[in-house]
Amino acid sequence: LFRSGQAYNTVPSIEGDYTEITSGIDYMQIVIKGDFGGGVYWDEPTLAWKTQTDLEGLARWPPWTNLAVYSSSWAYTTAVDYTPNNSRWHKLWFKIKDVAGNYKEPATADIETGANADLTFMYDAEEPVSVITSFIDGEATNIATGTIVGTAQDINFGPGINNLKVRISRDDGVYWQEPGWGASTWLNYSTLVGSPEAAWTRSTAYSSQLWEDNHQYSINSKAYDYATNVETAFSTTTVIYDVTKPTSTVIRPPL
Repeated sequence: LFRSGQAYNTVPSIEGDYTEITSGIDYMQIVIKGDFGGGVYWDEPTLAWKTQTDLEGLARWPPWTNLAVYSSSWAYTTAVDYTPNNSRWHKLWFKIKDVAGNYKEPATADIETGANADLTFMYDAEEPVSVITSFIDGEATNIATGTIVGTAQDINFGPGINNLKVRISRDDGVYWQEPGWGASTWLNYSTLVGSPEAAWTRSTAYSSQLWEDNHQYSINSKAYDYATNVETAFSTTTVIYDVTKPTSTVIRPPL
């Protein structure tokens, strides 16, 4: 069942239940509005999104669509193409009539303006992205920092970042375990603040064990959003830790 105000990265169907214990349900209908380009509506006959003007020209305004009604539940199982409205809110209105003639029907003006929707949800199938800002990729440092810093963003004004993980590996093939080194491990963030762009940190109390002289480190970050999208094309930031002092010798003139 849908929860109003939530974000989803897949919507195979819209389902719910109802209570009618006397005469029974005569019919149920739905209108789906996408908050894109000033507002578009799902048109069942053409399986496409159309404007109010388009639908008025087709004599299908408002675009009520029948739902499948069962003994105590209902469903709309037609595959809706939500991709044109990616990272946008959708609003649903329902019209219900029982066998005795009682009915619930929203005002057409509400459907036009987006007011008093029965249910709202965001469709968001776009992966969030994250970056590490503590280092410039390929740089060398002699500072054994205890905190790695970065940002994460839910692209196209998605629902926001709700989780982030960090992975640190060394050039000899081991991964930071907090503390110690071993197999590949994603570590939880320490702080995560802000939306849709978030600032994050990953801190360690074992910086002297983490940073070892004359090693190259590869750092990954992976963001998650409220629609359960996960960053898969994460980048790698490399940094060399070097605290060995350079040396020099005189070769000319001979001593």
